[in-house]
Amino acid sequence: DIPTKGYYAFWRGGIRPRGLYQFRIAMMHKYKTNEIIHVRDGHSPEYPEELANSRFCLYVPGHVPQRWSGALANIIKSGCLIMMVNDCT
Repeated sequence: DIPTKGYYAFWRGGIRPRGLYQFRIAMMHKYKTNEIIHVRDGHSPEYPEELANSRFCLYVPGHVPQRWSGALANIIKSGCLIMMVNDCT
């Protein structure tokens, strides 16, 4: 049996400074009211539960120059399936 998850996909993170995160901003605007794809800005004390309650977790580029956020360990620990997203900018 595959356990039922509350969200099909999930991402939470920063969208500032605006010039560096055009993909994140576009994703936020498109999905901010979607109940199946849970996309939110900023930090939350519910973050571990949000990850655990999601089938897929989006792993999105982070701060320049490293480009990748430190969320990978949290995603792996939660058991959520990782979807790596790169806007190639």
